[in-house]
Amino acid sequence: MNNHTFNVLEYSQFLSVLQSYAKSEPGRLRISKLKPQANPKKAFSMQALYEAMVKVRESHDALPVADFYTPEPVIQKMAPQGSVLDELEIHVLARLMKTATTVRKFISRDVFKDVEAFGKMCIGLGNFDETLDELNELFNEKGYVKDDASPTLQELRPQVGMLEKKINNKLQKILKSDSDGIFQESVVTKRNNRYVIPIRRESKNRLRGIIHDESTSGRTLFIAPESVVADGNELVSTIKYVENEIRKILFGVTQKLRLHTKEIESCFRALTVYDLAFAVSAWAMDYNCTFAKESKNFNLRKARHPVLQEKMRRDGVEDQLIALDLVLKNAKVLAITGSNTGGKTVTIKTLGLFSLIYQTGLPIPAEQGSTLPFYERVYADIGDEQSLEQSLSTFSGHLKNIVEILENTKNKKSLILLDELGSGTDPVEGGSLACSIISILAERDCMTFLTTHLGIIKVFVHENKSMVNASVRFNRETLEPEFILDVGLPGASHALAIAERLNIPKEVIDKAQSFLSDDQLQLENVLERLDSRQRSLSRDAEVAKSAREEAVEKRDKLRDELKDLKQKRREMLHDAQREASSIVENARKEMEKILKSLKNKKDLPKDVAEIRNKVEKKRDNLRDASKKTEAKPAKPVVKEALEVGQRVWIEKVKDYGIIQSLSVDKKKVEVDVGGLPIKVKATELGQAQQIEKKKVTVQSTARISYKKSSLKTELNLIGKRTEPALAELEAYLDKSMVAGFHQVRIIHGRGSGSLRQAIHDFLRNAPYVEKYACPQPGENSPGDTVTDVCL
Repeated sequence: MNNHTFNVLEYSQFLSVLQSYAKSEPGRLRISKLKPQANPKKAFSMQALYEAMVKVRESHDALPVADFYTPEPVIQKMAPQGSVLDELEIHVLARLMKTATTVRKFISRDVFKDVEAFGKMCIGLGNFDETLDELNELFNEKGYVKDDASPTLQELRPQVGMLEKKINNKLQKILKSDSDGIFQESVVTKRNNRYVIPIRRESKNRLRGIIHDESTSGRTLFIAPESVVADGNELVSTIKYVENEIRKILFGVTQKLRLHTKEIESCFRALTVYDLAFAVSAWAMDYNCTFAKESKNFNLRKARHPVLQEKMRRDGVEDQLIALDLVLKNAKVLAITGSNTGGKTVTIKTLGLFSLIYQTGLPIPAEQGSTLPFYERVYADIGDEQSLEQSLSTFSGHLKNIVEILENTKNKKSLILLDELGSGTDPVEGGSLACSIISILAERDCMTFLTTHLGIIKVFVHENKSMVNASVRFNRETLEPEFILDVGLPGASHALAIAERLNIPKEVIDKAQSFLSDDQLQLENVLERLDSRQRSLSRDAEVAKSAREEAVEKRDKLRDELKDLKQKRREMLHDAQREASSIVENARKEMEKILKSLKNKKDLPKDVAEIRNKVEKKRDNLRDASKKTEAKPAKPVVKEALEVGQRVWIEKVKDYGIIQSLSVDKKKVEVDVGGLPIKVKATELGQAQQIEKKKVTVQSTARISYKKSSLKTELNLIGKRTEPALAELEAYLDKSMVAGFHQVRIIHGRGSGSLRQAIHDFLRNAPYVEKYACPQPGENSPGDTVTDVCL
């Protein structure tokens, strides 16, 4: 693959788009050096890492940003023994190590333990925890040595501050005492590390001191008054001691960092690769890219030229971009014909650039399921090859490229892209030469895409089984191209129609038509009719597709409605069976009371035992039916597979939660739902759905929430039958848990005590009830008419 191919296919412009997503200069430099590979193993060596990064983004997990500087100049400087790095140079290395640590900790999380690409990267990033701890003790966030980096520095730095303050105060006092205007301006400044004040040259003898500098014009002298000279000397001396101490610290740090040179270089390489993958995954998500699969055939679904799409996005017209769909099987040549400005050249440029991107190992801006062949060579002859410098005409320029293509594709599997083949010379001779060229290329292991307006090429391609015609669609009614490629049919050029649209005088159009031969007119008319027929069929197909999609949508909607109705029916049946079971249970209890009161009487019915058995059997049947109609998750989880931290669906509250703890037998589970802990049975948990892949809008799961202000802390069940009361109690406790209540009161009254007993039986088995009890009897206590429940 030569530079000419890269240039005409705009590969470098594509890399520029990709570079804009990198966060570091080394990352951008690495992207600029990407090249398509002729070997699949080399081409796809990074693809596993790219795919892993894309999956992280699809899960809406924020990848760490790798913003760092190239450490190579710093590493070279510290290589010689005795060399000393300055503070900013050490900060470059510290920033690199901090970034590597952040990235390493992110990709080494348990959730990524099975991602092999991340595991390999962690090794390259290294572990600098101890080194960073030492650097943090010596340097502040901006990279400068801290005041307390050493005992000596801790003593000297305050002295510097006090001396500076002392000198400034003296100089300010002198400035304020100026009544004769001897000073150029009332400001304290520094010259040659000395604090000075500006005095007019003509007034220099009116203030005793040492002149340290003068202005460019010479009118202003910068003088240190005699009263601050001693303090200035002491300040300079103290600063010198500080600088020496800092140099000692920097020397020691440089010595330690030198020992980690190899680890730092490895870390730099790994971070550069990370930033490359960061940019690729960001671009892939932003442009809805997918990873194409290798195939013998072309199958591109909604393919978009990345450079063109980026430009249209910047111009605010991205919605006008028409994607390319192409399915091509068992063909060696595809000749794209049709009108000017119809998108022929853009089509072959897209195909060529996609091949380069694919063979660089990168995703392509196309829908899932796209496939591409892998080639050893890609050659393109596109555009005006005229060169005044080399004395080449347009035709000669094209032939020069074709000679190179014919020479280099004899024994190599190649993709050839030829724009306006046979143009720039006599149409008959140019067409004949073009037919000969594509015939030879078709005999080799090559795939050739070409654009043309020449009828001789259209006919030649039509008559060869290994070649296929295609056309860009043109709307005769609006005289506008539609930028859609139709494979299988040649297209008319519509030159006269386009000329008419561009306001060429009608008399010129009419005369041009009179020059056309009968064969030419007949061919153009046939092609126009075929084009019109194709557009009609495409419209019908779109209508049929829309109707089918609407029918499928209605079918799915009806299925959902039917599912909801079945669920509601199940719930109603469940409630009815529970209520019936309660009635039978109450009847059994009443019967037992009657039997107890009659146990000493002689006229006890003989079939009492039989009646009791029937009642108990009926009760058991109703209980079994009630259990069968309990609300269960659509996809229940296996109890043994439950683990802490797992995301699950809780059928009772219709929401997702995270498992916080499990009982020993895993039958009872504590789940966090939106920050609220809930205890449930394992059988009430369902599988959490996978997060749906979306580019911009993320549909969040609707949550059921009950505000404390709308839910009371007591529930009155007096006068209600047992089964409805228990159903209401269960729903109330669920809401109370979600609302965050820790204690509620159930009012059931005294009566016969059966309702209280049923409530206590229910509470005893409720998974989220800690304890319950009736208040102790007292003067102001309701006693056993209520039950207090702790959740």
